[in-house]
Amino acid sequence: MRTTPGRCSGNSIAKNGSDVNFRLASVFVFLALPFAAQGQGHAIAPEENPDVAPLIAEIGRMSDSLDTPAYQEWLFERGRTYERGNEVKRAWCCFEAYRAVTRRMALVDFAVSAESGRRESRTKVADKLKHIQAFAVRHNSRFPFFGALASDVELFSKSLLLNSARETCRRIVEAGDPETRAKWNELSEFQHQAAYMRAYIRQAETDSSFMAALRLADTVPDPGLRHEIGKFNALKMQVDSLEKLLHAQERRLVLESTARGDFRIETDFTAEWTDVRDALAEGEAVVEFFTYPGPDRERHYAALIVRPRAEYPYLVSIGPESRITAAMKGRFDFDGLWLEVWRPLEYHLGYARDVYIAPAGILNAVPFAALHDLGEFIADRYTLHNILSGKDIIAGRHRPEPLTPGDAVLFGGADFSFAEADSSPVTSEERNGPADRLRSLRGQGFDYLPGSLKEVGAIAGILRKNGWNTSVFTDTAATESRFRTAVGNRPPRILHISTHGFRIPEPASGGAEHNLFRVSDDPLMRSGLLFAGANRVWNGGDMPDPAADGILTALEIARMELSGTKLVVLSACETGLGMIDNSEGVYGLQRAFRLAGAEAMIVGLWKVPDDETARMMTEFYRGIAAGKSAKRAFDLAQREARRRNPYDPYKWAGFIFIE
Repeated sequence: MRTTPGRCSGNSIAKNGSDVNFRLASVFVFLALPFAAQGQGHAIAPEENPDVAPLIAEIGRMSDSLDTPAYQEWLFERGRTYERGNEVKRAWCCFEAYRAVTRRMALVDFAVSAESGRRESRTKVADKLKHIQAFAVRHNSRFPFFGALASDVELFSKSLLLNSARETCRRIVEAGDPETRAKWNELSEFQHQAAYMRAYIRQAETDSSFMAALRLADTVPDPGLRHEIGKFNALKMQVDSLEKLLHAQERRLVLESTARGDFRIETDFTAEWTDVRDALAEGEAVVEFFTYPGPDRERHYAALIVRPRAEYPYLVSIGPESRITAAMKGRFDFDGLWLEVWRPLEYHLGYARDVYIAPAGILNAVPFAALHDLGEFIADRYTLHNILSGKDIIAGRHRPEPLTPGDAVLFGGADFSFAEADSSPVTSEERNGPADRLRSLRGQGFDYLPGSLKEVGAIAGILRKNGWNTSVFTDTAATESRFRTAVGNRPPRILHISTHGFRIPEPASGGAEHNLFRVSDDPLMRSGLLFAGANRVWNGGDMPDPAADGILTALEIARMELSGTKLVVLSACETGLGMIDNSEGVYGLQRAFRLAGAEAMIVGLWKVPDDETARMMTEFYRGIAAGKSAKRAFDLAQREARRRNPYDPYKWAGFIFIE
């Protein structure tokens, strides 16, 4: 077992809270509420809308009082009533007001809540916000400025939990209070243990014989069996109690850090589409995708296009998810995806040459550079940039600087089986034989990757010649514990990991499951990277030290501190995939590294040939060494890979650069 229940007594956690901290935080909340209630004015000008001026005045009078859930609900229901009566502009007024009230209330909730509380707050309003976006789509042909409402809703809701979690960690890490930081680290460790204990419980519940014994425990007079069942039920109760205790402790720490001020996540609650527009230069455009419930009860997609000096965002309906999914089954239909997703947008892009794409839903798995129209890739028409949200434009993430020499840490060529008792060394002949060539895709087989070793060696040579302080870990030295030491103690400027990645879409159910990661409810436990010795645990062997089992999950990465890392390169397949949340994006490795504080990332969308990957990555680092920005170096390396394989996007489009 990865942890022992005895370590989770919770005494050290419980004693860290104090009534003084609660009182201090309560004073802050009391003072902050009236300020938050005033908030930013609604995007409704009575003088510009004389036909609805009385309604606007009524909303304004009610907004002068403290925002409440009852008022919030009243606005939404009044908006729905107006829409049913075909009073669309009055409905728009109510929905605009609902959006503003929701942002103000969420700002207060998020400032004083633990992550689970924030998730609950977002869940309460998520469906209503999607309904408002559907309203904007339905009536956009009559009122094109409704695109502003849909855009502002998306800016508020997309990546909200991600940004708030990262901001909480930043405040605690930068607070300069060793005691608070120690509490936070302890809390993170206990939360990690709780996630594994919950997975162990689910693992036991997948064993049909165990569950049958559990059901018969009251009727079978077997003291040994009853004792084991009692231990299992006690563990479940202990985990439930532990999670409640951890939630309370996290909230204490959030309250303490919020009481100190400097709550930078406020940008998430004040960002408007005009802020995105004003951050764009001539020749740039943003395409922000979003999902909404369609009239056929199926999830539909739409896009909001923002250009410099635009009067309002262009709202373009794309269509139901089933049509997009049909073009993604098996091998991607890149012509079909262009037809379904991109063609409706091109007219509104105008003369844009740099296009920033913030995907949503299943579009997170689409390599837009590979979409083509009659043989012409859209990467030939535009310079494409992948971002998580339009808020990244406001934050200036789209203005990358060249990477100056610093520390670079590289992992590759790991021996995934060296810890196996029955393993034998793999000879060079076996590594270069027919069997090896058949398994040289970076998938979930966890075989040795010969191209990975060559890749990190070549990259290290390029960087060292150009003044980089480079550390390389290969073979049996490419372990998880070495990763934690080399990266966790001093985050490098560049982190390059050439290995296998794993991604398990849904928890396993039915039949005994020996792989703990397959049964976890936490999507961040079902994504990760493999280091030396990983096959032992992956195949159901005994677990060593939790920090040295060779399986680095996204959950573990998310709790690291990598705020000094400018670029993470995950030279492995499917590292850009995971469980998809239609507002939060992908719950997987890309989310984990962003939570840890890393800036730009290169991730993979599918199984990529080993040799092609090594060659493309080497060319990418030559561009870095030549002084180009990471994004420019990536584009040039991908273009060269495309030149070598002009008719096979699977050999060059599998990696994307997330700014």
